[in-house]
Amino acid sequence: MLAALFIPMGGVVPLGFAGDILVLIYILTLAPVFMCLGGMASGSPYAYVGVNREVMLLMVVEPVLAVALISTAIKANSLILSECIERYASSPPEISLIIGAVAFFLILQPEVSKVPFDLAEAEQEIMEGPLIEYSGRKLALLRWSMYSKQIVLIALFAGAFIPWPRTGMLVLDIVVTLIKIFIAAVLVEVIAQVFPRLKINQAIRYFAVVVAVALTGLIFAVMGL
Repeated sequence: MLAALFIPMGGVVPLGFAGDILVLIYILTLAPVFMCLGGMASGSPYAYVGVNREVMLLMVVEPVLAVALISTAIKANSLILSECIERYASSPPEISLIIGAVAFFLILQPEVSKVPFDLAEAEQEIMEGPLIEYSGRKLALLRWSMYSKQIVLIALFAGAFIPWPRTGMLVLDIVVTLIKIFIAAVLVEVIAQVFPRLKINQAIRYFAVVVAVALTGLIFAVMGL
């Protein structure tokens, strides 16, 4: 919920004055960290396996998210997300930001623990991993957190990398943003239904490609392209 207040909705960032992109990255990183702590507290061996996988995803996915967002900051000469969005929305699409958008989209599935990257839960292998010992309201709260993070990340993707169209009317811009979020959420769910879960080695190869894409976008941003 705190991260959502730093996300643009129709061009408006409710807590945009209180922090920059780095603050947002820290807040988003807290979710998987506390998920890992909760899993380890259960004492289940299946939870420990899931936590190890979650940490692996955290060490790869979060840096890609950071690099993609920092690429927008370099182009705007500012770490304030609203200023980055305004600069991007008022100019034609640029190579570095297009590449950054591709990298961001490619890590949406692992960020929200959706198939084919639900390696930490993997019901058929480690029986929900970090969540194995949770039930009732606590499990519902954890699930709600995961679903909320999915919407927040998709809103961040839509606001930071697809800021068009902009009408100048707040209500209409919010409706447009919600439509973009709905389309992206449906696409994420379709990918989850179509593809099978990847093996660990397959996921590592995939992440290597995504990291290369993100770094390429950062290099282009530094070059001013």
